[in-house]
Amino acid sequence: NNNLTAKSIDSSASSLIGAGIQADGKLGTSGELTISTAQNLAAHGQILAAGNANLTGATLDISGSQASGANIGLTATQGDVSTNKAVVTTSGTLSVATNATLHNTEGTLQAGQLDLHVANLDNAKGVVLQTGTGNTVIQTGSLDNTAGRIAVNSKNLNIDAVSITNKEGKIEHAGTGILNLQAGMLDNSKGRITSAASADIASKGALNNADGVMAATADLHVGGVNIDNTRGVLQADNLRLDAANVLNQQGTVSAGTDLTARISGDLNNAGLLYAGRNHQLTVGGLLNNSGSIASVNNTTITAGKVTSSGLLGAGVKADGSLGTAGDLIINADGVLQASGQNLAAGTATLMGASVDLSGSQTGAANIAITANTGDVVTNKAVISASNVLAITANAINAQSLVNGQGQLVAGQLQLNVANLNNASGEIVQTGTGDTVITTGKLDNTAGRIAVNSNNLALNATVLANINGKLEHAGAGVLAINAGQFNNQFGKITGNGKVDITATTLDHRNATTVANQLTIN
Repeated sequence: NNNLTAKSIDSSASSLIGAGIQADGKLGTSGELTISTAQNLAAHGQILAAGNANLTGATLDISGSQASGANIGLTATQGDVSTNKAVVTTSGTLSVATNATLHNTEGTLQAGQLDLHVANLDNAKGVVLQTGTGNTVIQTGSLDNTAGRIAVNSKNLNIDAVSITNKEGKIEHAGTGILNLQAGMLDNSKGRITSAASADIASKGALNNADGVMAATADLHVGGVNIDNTRGVLQADNLRLDAANVLNQQGTVSAGTDLTARISGDLNNAGLLYAGRNHQLTVGGLLNNSGSIASVNNTTITAGKVTSSGLLGAGVKADGSLGTAGDLIINADGVLQASGQNLAAGTATLMGASVDLSGSQTGAANIAITANTGDVVTNKAVISASNVLAITANAINAQSLVNGQGQLVAGQLQLNVANLNNASGEIVQTGTGDTVITTGKLDNTAGRIAVNSNNLALNATVLANINGKLEHAGAGVLAINAGQFNNQFGKITGNGKVDITATTLDHRNATTVANQLTIN
């Protein structure tokens, strides 16, 4: 045993302080080393003990040293502990205690069990390793792991800090339990925080994951006030995201199974949000999407307002192709504006105060579009449903379906709209089910309405088919009922009977062809 007590100690880089050292210089099987100073304890050489090594000083500086023991205790009663550029190793427990800062810049701390009680931890370019499976707890004020590495094999890793800086750093959990990281502020820019099992990563303030990675093999929860995932990666089997606001520019938020995101404010997405099974996204404010939001199965989006020029999809495989099942539900309290791709292998349900799909490519087996108070706008869009296309905009008389230069194609049309503007547009039904369109004003100027249904009924207060086409390929009746019917330069084609009833009819320069024609 070696017990040293002094007012202060300053041991140089070439020195040796040891216990349990045999005559040949090798360590024996026992020997306790205890060093205690009232003031500064500085030891920069070799610190070796066959048994336990305990070093205590008002301040403790073992920077540049090589220290080892069965168990190691480092205590500063008044100031900092410095292990900068030191190598401190033990197969047992490494205990560090200070009410100030543990400085481990470019140092290595390796132990079977870590026991750190420090006010602040500076591990810039340093390494902190735990090889044993006992739980690891790091509770501190400021944790700086810039370009550093904290890696543990413990079942559970708990890190709780006022602020965590992990720029270009690594925090690695190889255990079977959970990585629980809680911070007042978290900067993981260009850093990596990973768990071989599950992880709960939360910041009470800003969370910066720009160019960073947060990943878990099983479950991952990421929470923050403002989350910046620019070019970053959030990835797990099951992923849950909670935030006030999220910026995901060229970033990836990916779940192998389910992805659940709850954002009380705004989501700006120019990246990828993707789930291998189901995707549930709730945005209290604006969902601004120029990237991709999709899932292999079902995608449900609820938002205050939606503006999308990217992909909103369900039933979308990893290679971008559509599968055989998957429903897309989008519900906006305000405007739903989606000019990109809106795709579902199953049913697509789009709801908003108003719904604007101008310029979009919207496709599904079944499509239901509902505007609660405003218009449904499909100008220059291609809306295609192999089964039913249902459009509803008739809660008030001023609502309209506006399909200028758009294409609406479905196996079965169900249009419940107060007014229909199909100027230069195309509305096509390929199936044989009866079609009924009842509306206030129907404007088909230079447009085309063509159906394969057995019977087609067009009911309008005002019907304009100027230079337009009304085509009925079914064997039944094309029945047109209008108050005012302007068919100048228009063409009406019926495969069976055409029955026109109107208060006024302008048929100048028009053509009507049918097996049987009745005009009232």
